[in-house]
Amino acid sequence: MSAKLSQPTRRSRKSRSLKYQHHKRRNRGTIRYPRGRHHKRYEEWLPGEYNSPESRAAFERSLGYYLTFGDVPPWVIGDDVAPEPGPDRDGPIGDRMTVAELCDKFTERRQREYSAGEWGCFSPAIARLCYVVGTRPVNSITVPDLEDVRELFIRVGNNLTTINGQITRIRAIFGWGKDRDYVERRVWLDLRALKRLRKGAKPAKKVNPVPEEDYLATREHLPLEGQYIIDALWHTGARSGELFQLLVGDVQKVRPDLWIYDLGDAHKTAHHGHERIVYFGPEAIAVLERAMKGKTKTEHVFARPHVPVSARGAGVDTGGQPWTGSALYSRIKWICKREGIPHWFPHQLRHAFGTRTFNAPGGSHAGTQALLGHARSTTTERYAKTTRATAEAMARRFA
Repeated sequence: MSAKLSQPTRRSRKSRSLKYQHHKRRNRGTIRYPRGRHHKRYEEWLPGEYNSPESRAAFERSLGYYLTFGDVPPWVIGDDVAPEPGPDRDGPIGDRMTVAELCDKFTERRQREYSAGEWGCFSPAIARLCYVVGTRPVNSITVPDLEDVRELFIRVGNNLTTINGQITRIRAIFGWGKDRDYVERRVWLDLRALKRLRKGAKPAKKVNPVPEEDYLATREHLPLEGQYIIDALWHTGARSGELFQLLVGDVQKVRPDLWIYDLGDAHKTAHHGHERIVYFGPEAIAVLERAMKGKTKTEHVFARPHVPVSARGAGVDTGGQPWTGSALYSRIKWICKREGIPHWFPHQLRHAFGTRTFNAPGGSHAGTQALLGHARSTTTERYAKTTRATAEAMARRFA
C-alpha cells in the first residue's frame, strides 16, 4: 500500500490579540508582538512574577493599547508619546517638535544601546547640530542646514573620515525620528541626498613623526610608568589604545627574542575581518619585562602611577588604573610646555616607528605594513616617510 501523503497545513492568520506567555526560568510574564511598521518583533517583559496581579495588570494595559491602535505600545519601543486616534488636528509632529527636542528623545532612548566610545562620537555631532538649528522645527531642516553643520567640523580641523561619520550619525537621528513619525519622510530623504566629502575637498591634516630628541627629552621628565608606555609605543609602533588594554596574560612568548600580542576582535578594524598582532622585539621585550615585574596575569601591563595626596589635593588617585589617551597626552603636553620642548602627541610615536622601519637597512614597505597592522598599503604610505639619508644611500648604490 502506498503511503498516504499528508496535506500541508496552511498557517492561520495572525491574531489581533496577544498571548500572555510564561518564561519559566525567570518566572516572568512576557508578550511577543508581531512585526508591524517597525519591521521588528518586540518582546515586553512584564513586572512582577508570572500570574501576579501586577503582571496581569501590565498585560491588560498593553493588550488594550494594541487592540486600540494596532501597534506596539510606546513604552515598549522607547517612545513616550502615544499616537492619538483619528486625524491629527495640530498638524505633523515634526512641525511642532524642534531639533533639540528630537535630539533629547534620541539621547534618552538610544544612548544605552551604543558603546561609550560610539556615544562619545554622537555627543559632538548632536552639540553642533543643536548649535546651528536647535530651535528650528525638524520638518524645516534641509540640505543647506546640514552643510552648515558640516562646516563646523571642517573649521575645527577634523579629517574626512570623522566629518563624514558625524554627518552619517546626524542622519541616523533623523532616520530614527522618521520611524516614529517625528520627522516627515521627505525631510529624511532630502538629508540623505547630501554627498560625502571626497579627498581634496579640504586639506588633509598632516602628521609628522616625533623627532627622537624630543621623545627622549620628554621621557626624562615622565615617571617610570609613563616611560614604560612611550618606550613601548616607540619600539612597536602600536596604536596607543592597543597597549592601554594589554594584560600580562595576553603576552605570548613565541621565542626569547620575539613576543606577540594577538588582539583578536578587540581592535580598530576587527569588524572588517582583519587580524591585528603587535610584535615585540628585543628592545620592546626589555620594556615589557620591567613593566610586568611583580604583576599577575589579570593586571594591566601599563598602568598609571600613584600620585601622593599632597600633589593631587582633593583629586582622585588614578594610580594602578590603565592609561587613557587623554591622560597620557595631558602629561606629555604639560611637560613639553614646562620644559620648552616642541609640542608632540602620542600618535606621532607610531609615525616615527613607521619611518624608522621603512628607512632602516633591510626595511621594506611590506614589512612596515605588517608591523603597523595596515590592511592597505596606501595607509602605510602616510606613516613611512622617506628620509634624505635613505635617498643618498640609494643614489650611491644605484645612481
